Amino acid sequence: MRELGLLGRLSPYSSMISLYSSFGTRDKVDESLREMKESNIDLDRLTVNKALRVYAAASDVAAMERFLADWEGTVKLEWVTMLDLAKAYLNNGSKGKAREMLR
Repeated sequence: MRELGLLGRLSPYSSMISLYSSFGTRDKVDESLREMKESNIDLDRLTVNKALRVYAAASDVAAMERFLADWEGTVKLEWVTMLDLAKAYLNNGSKGKAREMLR
């Protein structure tokens, strides 16, 4: 895809993140997000929500919060994403933060 010049847009990355998230390969999601940042490709609402759900599924609250801090207030989170984030907080014993996510 890189050789064909297709990686200068959001759609291939978003598709790859969807694919990687369905297989649970979080390291590939991280790599795709890093490449997008290096290429100055802005994420859309859908891609931000997908990435957050990957972090939530891995219960990686630290990575989830770092990523969320970059996008909070600029991208609307889907209710399913909020639910997944709340579950991740619960898995880490943060009942208060889980409650905040659900409000």
